[in-house]
Amino acid sequence: MRSKAIDFYIRNGFKVNGIDLSCYTNDDIGKNEVRIEMVCRM
Repeated sequence: MRSKAIDFYIRNGFKVNGIDLSCYTNDDIGKNEVRIEMVCRM
């Protein structure tokens, strides 16, 4: 399930550029915390 914020960015021309599953700690996956990098190329 995507968040409303991610849907907003996609509607406004952003694309997912990368996902980091352990950006903050090694337990991020278990805590359902991931970092999504989005970009808007002009």
